[in-house]
Formats: sequence, structure tokens, C-alpha cells
Amino acid sequence: MRYAGIALVLTLLHLLVAARGGTHADIIGQLLRIGVFASGVCAALQRQRRTRGMGRVLWALLALALLMQVLWAASMLASVLWPAHGLALAIAASVLSALYTIPCMYLITSAFTGREPRLVKALDTGMSVLLAALLILLISTVMGGDTPGDVASVRLAIWHADVIDFSLAILATVRLVGARGLGRRHFYLATSAFLWVNAIAAAIYNRLDMAGQTWWGPVLIDVAFVLVAVLAWRPPPTWLRRYVPSVQAARLIAAFAPVAIALGVLILGISLSRLNFIGGASAVLLAAVLYGLRVAVIQTQHEDKQQLADLSNRQLLRQLGVDPLTAIANRGALDARMRQILASGVSCSLMMIDIDYFKQFNDNHGHVLGDRCLVQVAAALKGALQRSSDLVARYGGEEFAVVLPDASAQETEQMGQRLLAAVQGLHIAHPSSPLGYVTVSIGVAIGRHDWLDEGDAVTALLQAADHALYQAKADGRNRIRHADGDAGQRAPTFDL
Repeated sequence: MRYAGIALVLTLLHLLVAARGGTHADIIGQLLRIGVFASGVCAALQRQRRTRGMGRVLWALLALALLMQVLWAASMLASVLWPAHGLALAIAASVLSALYTIPCMYLITSAFTGREPRLVKALDTGMSVLLAALLILLISTVMGGDTPGDVASVRLAIWHADVIDFSLAILATVRLVGARGLGRRHFYLATSAFLWVNAIAAAIYNRLDMAGQTWWGPVLIDVAFVLVAVLAWRPPPTWLRRYVPSVQAARLIAAFAPVAIALGVLILGISLSRLNFIGGASAVLLAAVLYGLRVAVIQTQHEDKQQLADLSNRQLLRQLGVDPLTAIANRGALDARMRQILASGVSCSLMMIDIDYFKQFNDNHGHVLGDRCLVQVAAALKGALQRSSDLVARYGGEEFAVVLPDASAQETEQMGQRLLAAVQGLHIAHPSSPLGYVTVSIGVAIGRHDWLDEGDAVTALLQAADHALYQAKADGRNRIRHADGDAGQRAPTFDL
């Protein structure tokens, strides 16, 4: 309340002094203006001290922007006190006024999440500095050229300043709409209100100044600082507490701000090139480079996060017994299921399945299509199973395994034929295969375990089925062979 009250009283005094005029009215008015601006800075700093977290940075940046305006007002006062240096001081005042865009741009563009890479923060700062440098170059070109104060050039500079001021106000309002935290919304309310009033007041003031000024014109700029002091003092209004944007809207708006600033720099650089071609063209090129680097850094960070997420997912799937590529059971789940079946005292039918000529398939089609083939074959094998107790797993590479608990020899043989047909039914083109499409070879072994102390039954069963698979491949592939080498319909059992 203290600084808001001081700002309001000083503004009223400034209005009174301007209305009465007099010999020293301009000097007194300038001093009062500095007091109003300083009150706004103090109000922002007071709010900053009462704020926690990243909000402290936001209010500090706003206070810095307001401080630039204090220095502008001080330079204007100095130009009145020392008229011999009036032009130089006027240029310095305009430069200081332009510098306030740097903290304004940064508080609008940055996400302030604490997760932004340092390089992205540096590039955002660089873009803000570039925009201020363009304004300074424009001012120095207009006021320090062959015809300083040329009306057409000054009018052009004023229009550029208006574009920047109103763009800042619009972007701050957009950030207000996209801020999810109440503290952020309160901050962007104060900032957008200040920028809107300041943009309107500056536009009117600059045109009045070109036309010869009026007695009330200089007081216009004070209003924005009174408003920001009041909003920094007051708690957030009720409507602001009730409004909460969606997560999607907040993310979209946060991502849009840097794009808008880059476009602003490009437009300003192109316009400046009419007066200073080298400076304008250099700014356009630099803006493109800065924004390109920003996109590259964010894209790289996103890819790194995606790779970490994929790695974590694969590790989680392995822990859960799922193969990351095919989404069927992995070898660990296969071993556990076989031990469970054998320990229960029922028979365990195991089929080892290998894709025929898969190395040649990878060589001809590449690993991407090779992975796709593995996924399709896994889905076909899984789809051929008939009981919920049956399990299909990826054993490794292009090799799969199917486990059937308590299945008879005839049921095991029938299932083997279903699996052969399921893969053939995919009709995956494979020029290196004699049939011209992808097929599989199957080795079958059936084990009984009526006792639990007879060595590693799982390993013995795997070895027997693997030996049968080797025989199927040696006999020409795309067929079923059994652990004893019998190619008949009956799948023999063996004791482990």
C-alpha cells in the first residue's frame, strides 16, 4: 500500500505542476516522474520479497524493466538541466528506454520451470538483447544521421516503438491466459496491465511530443507505474483465482512465445534495413541463427529424453517378463513358466520355433523390416494358441518358444501344425526362401517331471527341443521334428 499510495500522490502532484506551469515546472515535473517510476520499482521489489520460488525471478525482472524507465526519466531530466548536451542525453534516454525490452522479453519468452537447458536460456536472452539492439540502432540511425530529427525518420522510429510496445503487451496477455499457477497469473496480470497502459501512453506521448506537446502529455506515462504499484500491492482478484487454463493450452502458449519474438526481430530487422541495410540484414541473419540453435537444442533434449524413456520402458518390460519388441513373454518368463508346469507334476510340451533364412531376410530387407517381421510372426504365434494356460515367448533373436501344459502328444502335434499354418498365412515376401515367403521350423519335446530332485529339468527340455529344431532345419525347414527324430504324427515323451 505504501508505494502505491506514494506513486498516486506523486502523479497527482505532477498533474498539478504541469497544469500550473511556470519557469521550473518542467524540472519539477521530471523529478516527480522519477519518483513515480521509482515507487513502481519499489512495489515490484516488495512483492518479489513476499514471493517464493521462480516467481521471485519474475518480479525481479519486472523491477529491472521498470528501473530502465527510471534511468530514462533521469536522462530526460539531465537533458533539461544541461541543454548543451541535450542531443547526446536524448539519445541516451532513448537507448535506456529501449533496454527495458530485454527483461520484458525474457520474462515473456522463458518458461521458468527450472528444467530449461542453460543454452536455451542464453539463446532467449540473446534474442531479447538483439531486439533491444535493433531499437537502439534504429534510434541512433534516426537521431544521429545526416539529418537528425528528420520528421519522416522520427515517425518511422515511433511506429517501430509502438509495434514493440504493443507486441510485448499482447504476449504478456497471452502468457497470462496460459499461466496455470495463481502466482504466475497474478504476475502476468500486473505485467500485461503495465505494458498495455505504457504502450498506449507512449504512443500518445510521442505523437504529442512531435506536435508540440500539451501540458498533460508528460503525466500519461506515470499512469502505468501507478497501476503496476497497485496491482503488486493488491492480492489476486477473485476471477483470476477461478480461472485455470488446461495443461494443453498452457504448454502451447509457453511454446509459442519464443516463436513470436523471433518473428518480431525478423520484421524489425527487415524494416530497419530501409535505413541501415547492413545492420538490418545482419540482425535478420543473427535472429535466424539464434532461433535455429534454440530449436536444435530443444529437439536434441527431447530426443535424449525419449531415448531414456525408451530404455526405461525396455528395462521395465524385461522386469515384467515382456519382450520389448514383440510384446510377448521373454526368456525369463519362459523359464519361470516351464519350472511352474514341471513342478506341478503335469507334462510340459515345448516347441522351439525358428524363422527360416532370417539372416538372408535381414540382409535383403534391412533390420527395420526384419523387426517388423518378428513382430508379425510373434502375433501370429500368439493368435494360434487356444488355451489361456499356453504361452508363447521370444527366446532370442529370430527364435521363439511355445509351452503347452498338460497337453497330449496328439494335441501338441496339432498345435505345431497350427503354428506352421499361422506363419505361412502371413504371406510375408521372402525371395531368399524356396517358398518365396516367410516360414518357420519347429522342434518339439515333451517332458514329465514327477519328482523335483532330478537336476535341471528346464535345461534338459530346452536342449531336447533345440536338438529337434536343428533336425527340422537340416531336413529342409518349414516342418516339425521331435526330440527322438521321429517325423511322424506322434510326438513322443521322455523322462527327465
